[in-house]
Amino acid sequence: MKSKQSTSVTRRCWYRIQGGPPLATPKVYDRVQTLLMFIGYPRSGHTLVGSLIDAHPNAIIANELDIIGSWLEWNEDNRNKYFLFDQLYKNSHEQAIKGYRSRFNEYVMQQLFNYSVFRQWQGKFKDAPKVIGDKHGPATTLWLTMRIYGRPTFEQIKAKVNAKVKFIHVIRNPFDNISTMLIRTKKLRHDIERSKGKINDTESLEFEILRYFNLAAGNEVLIEKWRENILEIHSKDLISKPRDTIRRVCNFLDLTCSKQYLDDCASIVYKKPSKTRFRVLWTDKQKQRTLQAIRRFAFLKGYTFESL
Repeated sequence: MKSKQSTSVTRRCWYRIQGGPPLATPKVYDRVQTLLMFIGYPRSGHTLVGSLIDAHPNAIIANELDIIGSWLEWNEDNRNKYFLFDQLYKNSHEQAIKGYRSRFNEYVMQQLFNYSVFRQWQGKFKDAPKVIGDKHGPATTLWLTMRIYGRPTFEQIKAKVNAKVKFIHVIRNPFDNISTMLIRTKKLRHDIERSKGKINDTESLEFEILRYFNLAAGNEVLIEKWRENILEIHSKDLISKPRDTIRRVCNFLDLTCSKQYLDDCASIVYKKPSKTRFRVLWTDKQKQRTLQAIRRFAFLKGYTFESL
């Protein structure tokens, strides 16, 4: 029987079990060296980062399977390395065929951005994956800061997979990150794009500010615990220096990256930051309190309402 606390966290992020035969053999999954998880915030740009890593010939990155939440939902027979890795692979494969990483999905083609990396290896691998994982930053942060269910489950997963566990922490200007969280929560993305207007909802903005800094506080705890196993990526660096940033990711994951891979990944990175802070009406008090909160976190140092 699931606990109320467990259910409340997993309800939005649990990914359905994908049936059918395994997509790879146990011998292939035994060659995985690193399990990768993301920590962070919704709307930070980590969907792009996960898609770029998934394009590497020796990496498989699922999109929001939610490793810890799914593990808790699965029965005991499925709580093993091979089932987990196969679910991650099937998720990645589905994303490349008909999800956010598909070049031919009509829904995705209507969106403002497509995460398909042409000529590369999204949803598949060459020889064997060295890295396998999942992109779901906020869910992972929430689970890992829960001492009762999240942390013990994570330790169980670590023991079962028998691989190094690494994390990526994607950071965007908090004013833009929070603004985009508000826009998406209120489902006003396309309306805002068409009208070029501003959202005036002080109460909802307050909620998103609190939500963001609760996650930031959780990430600070995780960084203190696992600093050497966490790579910090700033969205502004990915945009201004895509090849250098992607190369840093590959080095962190012990992956060799070719010039073609770097060029193909760099070709889909945004050309400039999306400054959604100007699509939301921020009061002077909200700006000031957010700036004060930013200064409490080393990984947010230097961000202001005016900066990138």
